Amino acid sequence: MRALTSILLVVAGCGATGSNREEALRVEIEGLVAQERVQEALALADRAIEVDPDRAFGWRERTRCLVLLWEFDAALLAVDRAVELEPGDPWSHYERGYLLRQVGRDDEAVAAFTRAIELDPRHYKAYEHRGGAHLDWGRSPEALADLTRAIECWRPHDPEVREAYSLRARALMSLGRTDEALADVEHAETLRSGVR
Repeated sequence: MRALTSILLVVAGCGATGSNREEALRVEIEGLVAQERVQEALALADRAIEVDPDRAFGWRERTRCLVLLWEFDAALLAVDRAVELEPGDPWSHYERGYLLRQVGRDDEAVAAFTRAIELDPRHYKAYEHRGGAHLDWGRSPEALADLTRAIECWRPHDPEVREAYSLRARALMSLGRTDEALADVEHAETLRSGVR
């Protein structure tokens, strides 16, 4: 309860600028999530929305908490509001695409990923997830292009990139490029194990 009180004071003002308040709240929410106290994190996000419903920040944080609670329909409503408030934020468009995929609205998801990429041409997660959608639809050449771009945009030895390598291996296999696919699988395993 002490943490909740301290953050509400930060959100309410206490002389901090808007971005400083948001950063402090974001850190507190991440801490609660790390402790698997997602309901408390959601309550903080909701409080941020109550304090300033016309800022995208609270809506984005609400979205992230709802995703962790597997409440995709509610999360989609929250991210739609974030996109409405800040249409130039590529991460909100990416999160919208992710959620649309979760609820089976793949065409709209690809459009959201594409919008994220238009706003940030190095948005590796949007490329990865758009590539995954193409792969699911049997569009291996498009998947290969997106997944290759995702890998190019990522930090080279970040273990998170292994999913893009694994998906690209599937695309390469479907195109009959077995040797390249095996190399991607090996690289993904290297990243998973942390061995370079």
